[in-house]
Order: sequence, then structure tokens, then C-alpha cells
Amino acid sequence: MNRLSLLWIVLCFGVVAGVGGPAFAADTPRIVVLTLPGKGDTLQVPLHRAVAGELEGKAEVIGLKEFSAQAAQLNLSGRAMFSPRGLTAVAKALQVDHAVLVRAVLRTRGTDQFFKLIVVVFNVATGKRKSAGSVTLEGQRLTAEAVDAIVDGIRPFIGQPVEKKEEFADLEEADLEESEPEPEPEPEPEPAKRVERVAPVRPTETVKVDASAPWEGPTRAALRLHIGAGLFQRLGIVRSEGQSDDFITCFCGEEGAANSMIGGANIMAEFYPLELTSWNTLARRLGVHVDATTGSTTTRVDNEQFESRVISGMGGLVVRVPLDADEDQGDLQVRAGYGYFAFPLQNFPFPGVTYSGPYLGGVMNYPVSKTTVAKAGAYINAPLFVGGGTKRLGDSFLSGSGYRLEAGARMLVEKSRKARYEMVFLGRVEGYKSAYRGVTDLNLDIQAVNAKLVDRVFTFLWTVGVAL
Repeated sequence: MNRLSLLWIVLCFGVVAGVGGPAFAADTPRIVVLTLPGKGDTLQVPLHRAVAGELEGKAEVIGLKEFSAQAAQLNLSGRAMFSPRGLTAVAKALQVDHAVLVRAVLRTRGTDQFFKLIVVVFNVATGKRKSAGSVTLEGQRLTAEAVDAIVDGIRPFIGQPVEKKEEFADLEEADLEESEPEPEPEPEPEPAKRVERVAPVRPTETVKVDASAPWEGPTRAALRLHIGAGLFQRLGIVRSEGQSDDFITCFCGEEGAANSMIGGANIMAEFYPLELTSWNTLARRLGVHVDATTGSTTTRVDNEQFESRVISGMGGLVVRVPLDADEDQGDLQVRAGYGYFAFPLQNFPFPGVTYSGPYLGGVMNYPVSKTTVAKAGAYINAPLFVGGGTKRLGDSFLSGSGYRLEAGARMLVEKSRKARYEMVFLGRVEGYKSAYRGVTDLNLDIQAVNAKLVDRVFTFLWTVGVAL
């Protein structure tokens, strides 16, 4: 079935006889908003986000996902749920008052192409079309003015006053007859009905929009920036090859004390530059990311103290695979780049270290509620390069590898048309293993032969940030 035929089916709904029933009343009006795909359409997802975002707080908006789920419970799927009978059954089960269908159709004028946004509003209880109209863009980019015009056309049906002056244009017959669907098999075929032109909500006038004023909200966040604070702790052990009982540990606190937690700061960022464009390409999913934590600690031995500036960071490319069209629905990210960890200890018995090398990993952001996304990630560092005081662990370095595991949650605090304000709580463990040949030189009474250094770093982060 042609995608454009969905609108035809819905428009025919208004003239199908025998559909009726009482309207559903509620303190907060419920309304279905379905953004249908059209020929050459690249605006389906941002158009739905924009319209639904403007109606938030004024009405309970039901989108295609919830509509399809309800249809499945009624054993309706495909075009059956958009047929007059199917649409009525699903809408009544959802207890909505009105339904809005919006479709972006690509038009050509000479050598220029532009979108025409066709809007249809109908009453579920009576099965009658309430209004139909269109908004014409100057180009192919959705604009705030166009969204305002569409929302203004919807406001009267959810008990809201009209706020803007943009108006719908009359819906042309060509818009209704662009693609006629195949007839749906019915037990008792109904006589053919003539589709009549529909009067606009307000006086006829096409909205002219300057393409230089793009809609602020991309399909998904183009930039996510978080800063925050954290605590981390290093636990290091040096063992001789084949020995499990004898080992040397790192005490990175006061002499004789357990390894203390170190306070620090964190910054995390993701940037997807092509999300700022209207290009409908998989390259929109490609971006860059950075994650860095730093802090300082003082180690005391006898009357001496040692200052260490600890750094843990990684940065590189990221490919984002959305789990759904909505930003709240999360994504799977594949990441690759270069990582670095440094814990210097000058003139200290246990060696200070630096680890660096390429990494490959992934992060899953999975929604558990409307405001909370669970996060889980895993990375592998290989090959691992070592430095700092590791030359005191033997005559030569043999091999090394590392990993990072993390889990937490991202919580939505507030959102507007331009930004989402968030918090992240994250727990993380980093592990590094390296092997050496020869005898250690650690200024201790005991030494290790063919040593293996095992380092683990535990981190707890809390950040606040914004997604644009």
C-alpha cells in the first residue's frame, strides 16, 4: 500500500455512515497526533516532535507508537488500523476526543522543491472531519512559524485559545486525490462516497516561511554536555609470576591507611554535527565524544608527602543507533578512540603509572520510564602502552591490556523547545593488567620477579548537563 493512501483512508472516514457515540470527557483533553510519511518526506520525526512538544502540558498527546500498540491489542495492523472502522475502534479504546493527522508532501515549483504540510483534524465520537488545511514552506526545512500555525489549528479542539496569526491554506483537491488506495475487503461493501472539499479552520492564506529560520529542535540531540563531580580510588597489586600469596600493594592514602577516595571533577560531551542539518543520511548518526575525570591526592610516608594529579580520559568517534525516533527512547552507541590514565607517584616505593592506547566499546541507553534512561557501557583497551614509574617493575615490558565497565542512569529534569536539562549518576570500574620481565626495583625489602601489575580504579560520578 502506498504511504500517501493513509491520508485518503482517514479523510474518507468522515463520510462513512453509521459511526457515532458519545465524546469522552476529561480534565485534560486526550488527542491523537499521527505524523504520516509522505513522498520524499524527511520531516516525519522532527514534525511529530515539534507538534507534540508544543501541545505538552495542554493535552495528553498519543503518538503512533501508543496508537499502534492499542491497535495490536485489537488485532489490527497495517492499513487495517487506519481504515474507518479500525481507526474508530482504536481511537475509542484510547478514549480520545480528537485525532490529528499531519503529512509532509514534497512539491516542485520550477527547479525548486518545498514541503507542503497537510493537516486534518477529526472528531472521534462523531466520525466527522472538523477541519483540514495546509501550511506551505519556502524550502525543505521545518520552522517554528510552521509549527505554530499547525498547533494554532489544533488549539480550538483542546479548549485552548489561538496565540499566533499564521493561518491554514485551503486544502486542494489534488492533496486528497494524490494517491488513491486499493479498496479494503469488506464483508458487505459500502457504496462509494464522494470526497468533498473541506472548509479551512480560518480564512484562506498560505503561510510563507523563510528557510533561513530553521526549526530549533533536530531529530535527536546534536550536542550533549555534562559537567560534575566524582570520587575515585586506585587499588594496585604487584605479584611475582606464578605467585598468589606474596604481593605488594599500593597505599595511596596516609601511611598505613587504606586506599582513600579521591575527589575530582568530570566532563562528558557528545557532538553530532550533521544533526544540525536537514540531510536525511545515516551520517547523521556519526559524532565525536569525550569523557575526562581529574583529581588530586596527597600520599604521606614518614615525614614525606607526595602530590599526585590523577587523570582518566578517553575521546574518539561514536556511532549512535537510535532505539526509537523519540529522544526519550534511548540508543545504542558504538565508540572507538584513544584512552589515557595517569597516577604519578614520584620517589614512592609503589610505582606511579600511565596507561594509554586505543579502545573499542559501546554504551546502551535504555528507557525505564518517561524521565529515566538506564546506562550501561563496556570498553576494551588493546594494545596497552605503559609509562611513568613502570620501568622499575622489570628490565622490559612484555604486554598489557585494559577494560572499563560502567552503569548508571540519566534522568530528565526539565525540557523546553530548545533544550533538555539532565542529571547523570554513574558507577565505573577501570582495570589494567601489565607484565614485565626481570626483577623489580621498588625500594622495599621484598621484590618481585617477572612481575605482573594489576590496577583497578573505582569511580562514582554525578553530573548535570544539557542536550541541545
